[in-house]
Amino acid sequence: MGAIIKIILVDDHPMMRDGLRYAIQTQPDMKVVAEAGNGVAALDVVGQHKPDLILMDISMPGANGIDVSLQIRNLYPQIKIIILSGLADEGYVSQTIKAGLNGYMLKANASTELISAIRAVMNGHMFLSPEVTCAVMAQYKEFLNTKSTPAASLLSKRELEVLKLIAEGLRTKEIADRLKIGVKTVDTYRARLMTKLNCNSTIELVRYAIRQGIVEA
Repeated sequence: MGAIIKIILVDDHPMMRDGLRYAIQTQPDMKVVAEAGNGVAALDVVGQHKPDLILMDISMPGANGIDVSLQIRNLYPQIKIIILSGLADEGYVSQTIKAGLNGYMLKANASTELISAIRAVMNGHMFLSPEVTCAVMAQYKEFLNTKSTPAASLLSKRELEVLKLIAEGLRTKEIADRLKIGVKTVDTYRARLMTKLNCNSTIELVRYAIRQGIVEA
């Protein structure tokens, strides 16, 4: 077994932390090394444990999870951070992306998305709950009339299929199942799309797909 992924939970609701911890404990290569119920405590335990990844509540008494995340990033830029939220709020999502954080997951989806979100982020990808992707698509609807190089002249038929499914909010495994290809192959196509289209994140791929009319906002 490879190195253990060290995780810190930051949420002011103990029951939420209990649920996250329980799910993480089912994975032999993941371990919750510390927990915190507010931003001040989070900074303290992060300094003590130097985790690989933090699951950060966006709203806590006296603290905004994104602001706390920025403070942590200034001190420990290598730590990956996934924001947890009860809402697919466009403003919060934009702040998360602008802050350079690694994911935005809805708490309601934690039971089904948590482990895949952690693995995606640890593999260098950004993770967004499907509902969050839809919110981003709506936010960038104004770009529909902005035309760029036609996708058909840049991408193969399979690349267009993968791009369309990404933009529709499907997860990697769902895309693999839909197209009857391997998960690693989907990741390869995703990386190839980012290179060809000069995109640095899933969000930018979604924006491109909307501009091209590949999906509707």
